[in-house]
Amino acid sequence: MYRVIIADDEPLVRTSLQVLINWSDFDCEIVYVASDGKDVMDHLDSCKPDIIVTDIKMPNCSGIDIAKYIKDNKLMIKVIILTGYADFSYAQQSVKYDVVDYITKTGAFDGIELAIQKAKDQLVKENSMLLYDSKTAMEENFLKSVIDGSLSNIPEIEDKAKLLKINLKSFVVMVFHFSFQDNIDNNKNYKINNSLSRFFQMSFKELDKKIIPIRKSIFCIVLNNVDANYHTSIEKYCINILDMIENFMNLKVVVGISEKTDELFNLKKAYHHAFSSLNKGFLHIENKINYYTPEILDDKCVKETNALLEEINHCIPKGKVAESLNAFRKMISLQKENNTSAKIIKNCGVMIANKCDSSLGEFELSLSTVIGIDSDVEQAIYNCIQVTDYSKLMEKIIKKSIETINQYVQKKSIIIFDCQRYIDCNFKKNIMVADIAKKFSISASYLSRLFKEETGNTIIATINEKRIAEAKKLLSDTDMMVYEVADELGFENTTYFSHFFKKHTNMSPKDFKEQSI
Repeated sequence: MYRVIIADDEPLVRTSLQVLINWSDFDCEIVYVASDGKDVMDHLDSCKPDIIVTDIKMPNCSGIDIAKYIKDNKLMIKVIILTGYADFSYAQQSVKYDVVDYITKTGAFDGIELAIQKAKDQLVKENSMLLYDSKTAMEENFLKSVIDGSLSNIPEIEDKAKLLKINLKSFVVMVFHFSFQDNIDNNKNYKINNSLSRFFQMSFKELDKKIIPIRKSIFCIVLNNVDANYHTSIEKYCINILDMIENFMNLKVVVGISEKTDELFNLKKAYHHAFSSLNKGFLHIENKINYYTPEILDDKCVKETNALLEEINHCIPKGKVAESLNAFRKMISLQKENNTSAKIIKNCGVMIANKCDSSLGEFELSLSTVIGIDSDVEQAIYNCIQVTDYSKLMEKIIKKSIETINQYVQKKSIIIFDCQRYIDCNFKKNIMVADIAKKFSISASYLSRLFKEETGNTIIATINEKRIAEAKKLLSDTDMMVYEVADELGFENTTYFSHFFKKHTNMSPKDFKEQSI
């Protein structure tokens, strides 16, 4: 039975709505009768209505307010509006808030009966969609868990497939890789993914398929029950899909296609084969539809690549821009000649990026900040669809990182010089590392590490050495008393000065002064 709330501030209308309509004929039951809109709102949770028949104007809260609340909170409740007069502005608002119908009370009962049936039809449709979406989500999650390996036990895979009525036999896995912008927001990405899902459903509507969004830039499609000549039919579908996506959505896309597979537990392997075949489209722009072939590694290419990688990683912290870029370009040419997989090429890029990041970290900088990428740099590298995009990104990473390193190396020398000069002028004032760091607007830890690397000595030790040297000079070359020397050098009291002096000279200030006479 559909649960109905009736709401009207006129007692006669409330009674008429209850008795003049045979609600059971519509598989409906009245669960609450309200005299104003607030009363309706207060009973939404407890009564759980499916349909609300409400007057448009009521004390405290109108029928339109109720409809707006239901729409804003995405409640699966259908609203039918009643009014004593026709008002176009209210009718417009009712459409805006997805009201089922807007009915004038004069001769309303035929209209109400039609509206109730309409509301029921909408509820049936929406419930069917929810059930479909729920089943689709369960299928997606199950297939994803097989693909990512989180579900690998064969009997468990078979049991869950049986429960979800998934029977994959003679299937092919297709992986579509899209060139989304790095800074695309989640809302836009969600809309694009929904559009792509609908588009794939339409494109493969004649085929037995499973559509699985893997992540922002990756869609997986499993085509089931393919025949021996699947290459020809799949290629025809793919050409049409790629043309549509590139022309209407302005997205670059390449497709990787696995070999035919017969068992569901081989889905993970087939997915990775399809994904690895994207390499052909990565290295060669003209290859947009790519079939899996086993990869053969060339030992000579691996050794030469590793040597060039070492050269790049050696040049980055040394600030050698031209040498690093030259070695990188040689490495790309070598990898192209040997058809190195996209994964290996990008892994090399990630290693270079990590070296840049660690070198910049010496100056308390991050790679993403230096090159101006909001997202994760590693993910930006793996998201590159074609080698031209990858090369452009990597050259930017290398060039900007090394240029920044060189700027900070020069700045580092200036900082150390200024720090030493500041110590020379202020060591008598009992200054601390934090005081110096604040003066130059850098962190105390960074300044301490920088100073030690450049001078071989700590800042505190340098300050102490200068204070001891000045104390010796004042004690031996002047008539100043010990307490006067302590005060001159910024010590809190003579006792602490004496302890400090003896710790660094193995003599008390008094003995040192007497010895110097």
